Amino acid sequence: MQIVEGATVYVVGWTPKVGRQTQLGEWVAPESDGAARLTLKKGDLLPIPRGTPHKRSTGGSVTFMLISISGTLKT
Repeated sequence: MQIVEGATVYVVGWTPKVGRQTQLGEWVAPESDGAARLTLKKGDLLPIPRGTPHKRSTGGSVTFMLISISGTLKT
């Protein structure tokens, strides 16, 4: 994910506490341990591996580009 315009805050990589699954692969947890809080600005790039807990909060406006890789990597 790359920030094109504006800024946002991401919280990444925590262990959910008292969580519940809302749909396949998606969880909601009111509390968590071990999160990293990152403020991202124009030009910043944040790779988030598949399955890594993350959430975004934005006070103003932000435009970002999301790149999602699917399929199987063959080497």
